[in-house]
Parts: sequence; structure tokens; C-alpha cells
Amino acid sequence: MKKLLWLALLAFTVNIASAQKDSAKVFKPEEGQFGVFFNVSGLLNNINISPTKDPIGNDLILAKYRLKNNHFVRMGLGMRSYNNTSSMVDSLGSAKVTTDSTFKKFNFFISPAYEYHFQGLKRLDPYIGAGINLGLLGKTKIETEVLQSDTTGEDKRQTSYEKAGGFMFGFNALIGFNYFIAQRVALGVEYNIGFYNVRDGGDWERVTVNTPVSGNPTSVREVGSDRTVQRGFDHSNNLSFTLSYYFGQSKSKTASP
Repeated sequence: MKKLLWLALLAFTVNIASAQKDSAKVFKPEEGQFGVFFNVSGLLNNINISPTKDPIGNDLILAKYRLKNNHFVRMGLGMRSYNNTSSMVDSLGSAKVTTDSTFKKFNFFISPAYEYHFQGLKRLDPYIGAGINLGLLGKTKIETEVLQSDTTGEDKRQTSYEKAGGFMFGFNALIGFNYFIAQRVALGVEYNIGFYNVRDGGDWERVTVNTPVSGNPTSVREVGSDRTVQRGFDHSNNLSFTLSYYFGQSKSKTASP
């Protein structure tokens, strides 16, 4: 709330100071112009800019496009890739134990939305909108190798684990406003509320291969199912402070002789 008050005070001060100088300027984006959109924290001190988030917290790169008559469309794209490796060396009596493991998973998100912008004032740009949130959650893959070696040789155990992925679906309503502190540059506030449904996991398979110091290798295959489902309405922690910048030539200027 303090940040919101500071933002409103800053916008009011800038508007009063520059009202007579910018009467002929066009601050808001025009038809055919694109914009990029970021979250801002630490206003007035320690300013930090970060990607926007969908209603359940996934990072998105967000772009907007102005259509005719105060209609905007926007698209958010995001991905999250995990490719983690770890290695550990320990001892068991006189034997050295080396453990290597990898974890892999890839998620992809897309969030198209529509906005309607009201007339507002010369610099003030209030709007409402709605969108959907879609995501593909990749398979979980874990591979582990445990190598135990001593003077008699090496004993090796390899484990490969794979679990099915899932999907995310949701829709959200949004309300907000921008205040243009310069031409095509705006600070704003946006609030989201929405429904989400996330399902991750399913059937899994684990294969373990044991290769002893002496004797033949043996393998064991295990199967099962492990699935998590989350759904509900989310309205907490979805107030965001934003910075947007619009660029490109407007269609009206392109069409003029």
C-alpha cells in the first residue's frame, strides 16, 4: 500500500509540473504499436526489474499490441528448464563411494489475453481484461550411478527413473492502470484474480542395474503411479507494479501521405 501511495503521489507531482509543457504531446501508444511489460519492485530506492508472472507465479516475457479503438492484445511466454547434476564422494570402510546423479525437466507456458483501455486522461490509462493460462509440464527424468571401489574391484549400481509430465490450465481477470511518465513509457499497477488447474505426474518407471565385482549384472524394473493435482481460485499476492515501454511506428502515421 505504501508503494501505491508513493506511485500516485509521484504521478500527480509529475502531471502538475509538466501540464503546460506537454499539451501537444501524445503519450499513450497508438494503433499498431508494440509494448514490453515488466514487474518493478523497490520503487524510489533499490529499483528492481523482473519478468511478469502469471496468476500462479510462473515467470513470463510479456508483449502487448494496440488494435483499434482502445483494444489491446497481449501475449506472455515462459519456460522453466531443469538440468541439474550432482556428484558426491564418500567412504564406506576401506571403499570409496562415488555418487553421480542428474535431474531433468522442461516446462513451457503461454498466456494470451485481451485488454480494453478506457479514455482516462492524457497520461492516465485505466484498463480491464481477461486471459487464459496454458502450460505443458515435461517428464521428470532422474538418473543415478553409485560406484563403490576398493582393492577387490568396483561394484556399480545404476538407477534410471522416469515419470510422466502434465499440464496447466487457468483463466484470469485483470484490472489496472498505467501512468505515462514520458512518451511511450509508463508506470502502472495491475491486479489479477483467476482459476487454475495443475496436474503433474502419472505413471512412473524405475530400472535398477546392479553390476557386482564378480558375477553377472542383474536388473530390476519397478512401475507405479504418482500424480499431484492442484486447483482453485488464486487472488493472493497478485498485485504488481509495472513498467512498460511501447515502440514501433503507428498505423496512422504509416498511412499518412
